[in-house]
Amino acid sequence: MAARYLPITTFRHPALSLWQSALHQAITRRTAAAMAAGPAAAGLAATRDDPRMVATLGAVRGFVTGTPPSAALVASDIATCAGLYVKLALAKFKARFTGDQSEVTYLENQISFSVCDPLWAEALVDYGEFLALGGTIPYVNYPPGEIGSFAVLDTLPDKPAVTVALLADWGTGMEDARALLTQVKAKNPDVVIHLGDIYYAGTPGEVQSNFLAVFGSVFGAPGAPGVPPLYTLSGNHDMYAGGAGYYGMLPSLGQQASYFCLRNADWQLLAMDTGLNDRDPFTVLTNLTYLNPPEVPWQQDKLVNAAGRKTILLSHHQLFSAFDSVGQDVDGRSLAWNPNLQAAFTRGGQSLLPQVAYWFWGHEHNLEVYQPYVGLARGRCIGAGAIPMLAADNPYTPAQGNILPPGESALPQLIPNTMLANDGTVYDHCYAIVALAGKAATVTYYQDQVVIDSQGGLSLNESLVYTES
Repeated sequence: MAARYLPITTFRHPALSLWQSALHQAITRRTAAAMAAGPAAAGLAATRDDPRMVATLGAVRGFVTGTPPSAALVASDIATCAGLYVKLALAKFKARFTGDQSEVTYLENQISFSVCDPLWAEALVDYGEFLALGGTIPYVNYPPGEIGSFAVLDTLPDKPAVTVALLADWGTGMEDARALLTQVKAKNPDVVIHLGDIYYAGTPGEVQSNFLAVFGSVFGAPGAPGVPPLYTLSGNHDMYAGGAGYYGMLPSLGQQASYFCLRNADWQLLAMDTGLNDRDPFTVLTNLTYLNPPEVPWQQDKLVNAAGRKTILLSHHQLFSAFDSVGQDVDGRSLAWNPNLQAAFTRGGQSLLPQVAYWFWGHEHNLEVYQPYVGLARGRCIGAGAIPMLAADNPYTPAQGNILPPGESALPQLIPNTMLANDGTVYDHCYAIVALAGKAATVTYYQDQVVIDSQGGLSLNESLVYTES
């Protein structure tokens, strides 16, 4: 029977994501039932509703939104501990950059006289180890000879028709993520590409349990005979633990870097790394991400020298959005598009975007099938892979006050009848299947509603959202 379904809650701040990872790891290590359950998803489900984890979420929500916790929560010792340790996690993260330990010392003194059980301190040890991992991200560049050499290190299958599965923000390790991947497998993909974000913070343990183990349980081990090649991009959550988990995984996938190009005679899938520069704790809510400078000419080279191939761009972050701020400019104004990513695909003053057939991204936990915008024919957000978006959050409400890109007079518009459905509580998950046949491409978008039976078992009710050719 499926593991009990418990939704995952994530936060964009690196310190908070790292603390979620550390506390979850400590609880899992202490929970005999989770250790005996076997699959990583069962362990996640067994600890997601631990009172310490629940209280931590309450404390974190209070930090993020300024909303005070309920009276019942305030009255409990466990809530007091959660609040103290969340503050301590934030203080330790800040001290790592400023060198000021005064707040850390003050909170540690408060905690030493509290009634908090030892597990919080155990989690703090894990947290310190995660902080230590975040010193220098082991980013990998392709050799300089890759520029202008037309040498592409990866290839799409050499066959008349190729099926590519795209999913994003999927790495939760939860049972609904496993069920969605089972639906993907039924489409018989030749290649599976994840557009980034392994939660909470991309620690080595999370990369193994929330991503590789779940993929292996559905498709088989990456690289094994009969298993489609698996690629994954760098999202912001993949970088919060320093990228050690993400970059350490790439060799096992046969993926040489966090950006790549997959080619056959008619198409190329050109993937970029937008996660590297979205981990700054001091600009986490305002950051306007960008490509690492040596990556820009590599990307442009593959696009300009496509040799008649059509191009599909892939990234974690969005080029533009109708529903969220993409970041802020130097004057603190929220933007509807990312001029840094737009500039990366501008050469000699000319935009290269008209040469792009599709650009798929994630980051927003939503499905957004856009009409043409800023010179891009088809911008597509498919970030609803496994993180539940609450109906109460109204994810399809247009953003207010965002600065528009030059030449545009309104926010980007969706193609009609392409929005995800919801059950009154949460929106469905989604993924895309890209079928390439000669110069033609057909993209099909699927949505999956989580269904829980009376015994707590989980299944997905899948339906078609939209198909385009």
